[in-house]
Amino acid sequence: MSTSPCPADQRKARREADRNHPAYEWELRGTQRVLVIRDFGLGHAFLRLPEGTRQAGFGAQFTPRTRFMNPPTLFNDGPAHREQRRAAARFFTPRAVTRTHEPMMVDLADELVTTMERQGGGDLALLSFRMAMAVVAAIVGLTESDPRGLESRLEGFFETAPAVGKVPLRTMVRETAIAQGRVLRFYVRDVRPAIRARRAEPRDDVISHLVAAGMRPQDIVIEALTYAAAGMVTTRQFIPMALWHLVEQPALRERYLAAGTDERLRILAEIIRLETVAGNLLRTVTHPLRLEHGERAVDIPAGTLVDVALRATNTDEAAVGSCPFTLDTERTLAPKIPPAGMAFGAGAHSCPGEYLAMHETDILLRRLFRNEVTIEREPDLAWNDLVLAYDLSDFRIRLTPPQSSS
Repeated sequence: MSTSPCPADQRKARREADRNHPAYEWELRGTQRVLVIRDFGLGHAFLRLPEGTRQAGFGAQFTPRTRFMNPPTLFNDGPAHREQRRAAARFFTPRAVTRTHEPMMVDLADELVTTMERQGGGDLALLSFRMAMAVVAAIVGLTESDPRGLESRLEGFFETAPAVGKVPLRTMVRETAIAQGRVLRFYVRDVRPAIRARRAEPRDDVISHLVAAGMRPQDIVIEALTYAAAGMVTTRQFIPMALWHLVEQPALRERYLAAGTDERLRILAEIIRLETVAGNLLRTVTHPLRLEHGERAVDIPAGTLVDVALRATNTDEAAVGSCPFTLDTERTLAPKIPPAGMAFGAGAHSCPGEYLAMHETDILLRRLFRNEVTIEREPDLAWNDLVLAYDLSDFRIRLTPPQSSS
């Protein structure tokens, strides 16, 4: 067995505060006691608990929970959540992606990249945002309003909010009012026209399904928003991150472009394991529980905020093998560990759009790499506290057509 040292840390997105040890610890964030889990096994076991936890991330603290509005799938739990997931799952299966959505994604990628080719290049972060927005709009059914206006309204939901925890009342009131104003504009300009169109002529999309199920408009708007936002968080950031790595590693890029679908998706899975987009999953414990995995056990009181630190769990050597901070498409994973680690979560709230996100990324990357791609300006990297993810912006690339073989 080789004992050579590991290569340098190859992550682009890392924070000085990120740590891999200890496996778990208690922190005080303001007045809130938080349990941080960094061990893959413990984190996986916690996220797969069948009951006793409630969603606390993605702005859940600003989402109203009243008798006048059902909680959306992202924030719901228990049997109601399982039924919501089951009803919408058909839009995100591998079969639906390859048979129904792939032609649309191929055409969209060709249209967007052709425009960028005419300009000789451009901002990849903006290109990936427009790709992700258009794909999710088609699948959800947000197709009856101006695409640029929809882009602007959806982008507003990604603006940084205070970190999740115990939020001051004044802040809670202000942020809730802002969020509700955005939801109202989204409903009036995007969702209401879509509902009217689907009542007149149903289509094969999420809003048509919700209308047929008899959901009220106030429930449809929140459901459409959570599907749209969740469908964009990972893909819009992962596309430029994956290209960044592939441009800097020519041998890996050549292997990727020559490979079949399964191998390309494995390569992308290793990149997203290393560069997990949404780096933290937050849950509130609703009643006392004991978390156990292997020889580790921790008692968690009711009301505890639990932070599963995915950048740590996905670089846990016990789960993903040696040299976890390097991109190694041949790494040996522990049994039952997915190639992407927990980049798409685990348990009842795991991301249903994982296959869609990876397939969409693959389609756009292969279309871009019909050209010689050169990085003119590396992206700015920031951190978004609302979705607990990194944010890449102003990523300038140059596209040069391939040389003629004549």
